[in-house]
Amino acid sequence: NILKKIFYNRMLNNKKVKSLLSFDPYFKQYAVSNFKNGKKVKDLPDPSLFEEKYRIYKNNLLDFKEKGRIVFVMFGYMQERKGIFQLLNSFKNLSSKNASRATFYIAGRIDPSIKEEVNNIEHTILETQKSIKLNIWDRYVSDQELVSLIISSDCVLAPYQYFTGSSGVMFWAAGANKPIITQDNGLMGKWTNENQLGIAVDTTDANKLSDAITRFIEDDNEDVFNQENIIKFAERNTPDRF
Repeated sequence: NILKKIFYNRMLNNKKVKSLLSFDPYFKQYAVSNFKNGKKVKDLPDPSLFEEKYRIYKNNLLDFKEKGRIVFVMFGYMQERKGIFQLLNSFKNLSSKNASRATFYIAGRIDPSIKEEVNNIEHTILETQKSIKLNIWDRYVSDQELVSLIISSDCVLAPYQYFTGSSGVMFWAAGANKPIITQDNGLMGKWTNENQLGIAVDTTDANKLSDAITRFIEDDNEDVFNQENIIKFAERNTPDRF
């Protein structure tokens, strides 16, 4: 983007600007290579508040675990760009066996513009996938509920659609030491693959998203999820580091 280049170049050349903090860890290297004073750019880790919230509620957690089932959680304000349609449609492709082994929580207010379509897809899923457990909480979710959901889960879902930036969802999942299924592009895809945080897949394709969920249900996923790496990733993104 030409305007951005002009803006950053002028800002970095301004003698009054001593440093520029960036949430994008790759912008620092770009700035050094493309701007005269690119060394002013400093990498600032995007903070996760999970650890702080967990400390508050750890002695009073709610239990959402399902005996004999793998619990998947998607949370946040539900918009089309976050992939809720692709995720819901992926449930239709699960085998009856795998559907009976999974519980899905979609927790957070649904954008009014997509609420009717979400309800229609949910109705279809519950009619065709008799053995699936699908819980859609179209409401405000308290911090206690959210921390409890993530702790009770086996996998966090973040099926963003062509999102280039980072997301607090990743850091909350990492803070709880939970694997993630997310997009294979942008920062989220790059970080997931580099740090073995979970499965990065083309989330615009409901079939591929279904395959990723199936893989998680059926496999041990040791090749895509490394607990040691995810702990290090979480430690790099704490409020204290911020």
